[in-house]
Amino acid sequence: YTYLIESLGLPQDDIYTRYKKVKALSDRCEFTLKVSQLPDIERVRQGDPDAIRQVLKALIFYYCIFEGVWFYLNLMGPIQSLARRRLMLGTATQFQYIARDEQSHIMVGEHLIKGIINEYPQVEYTADFRLDVERMVREAIRLEDAFIDEALPNFAILGYNTVDHKKTARHYAERWLKRVFFVIDLQGEH
Repeated sequence: YTYLIESLGLPQDDIYTRYKKVKALSDRCEFTLKVSQLPDIERVRQGDPDAIRQVLKALIFYYCIFEGVWFYLNLMGPIQSLARRRLMLGTATQFQYIARDEQSHIMVGEHLIKGIINEYPQVEYTADFRLDVERMVREAIRLEDAFIDEALPNFAILGYNTVDHKKTARHYAERWLKRVFFVIDLQGEH
């Protein structure tokens, strides 16, 4: 990052603190901190159902949304659209290598989430818990929409635009959630 910032002559202090200044970024940071609050580990060790659900919710966020949507999609979306038109092929290739690594992170998360569900069969994943997860996911997708509106306003580049990006975000969220037994329909929202 430093090399790119210096090469482009961008002000480092501004770049490294932008997540605090740009509302679409700061909102995502605040949300991430809120949903990643973990309970005392002793409660988890003792099999406290509320603590286990809290850990599970945080893992669903990190692996299905943070890694699976926010990071993965923003890494792949516009650059891969350009690559399909034989533009920025070198960059797209490097991003594909990074994306493979991200997919392995998502798969580790998927196994971890399923492992917790299997390890604690006594924990009831109630309708209230599922609704809480759904609310979290819908808020995360709303934050992705705000972020892409900020990052790529009026963006349309050779067949890729913000509407496509938002639809793809919903597709990825549904895909990863379904793999960990949470079915949520997000396609009608954008």
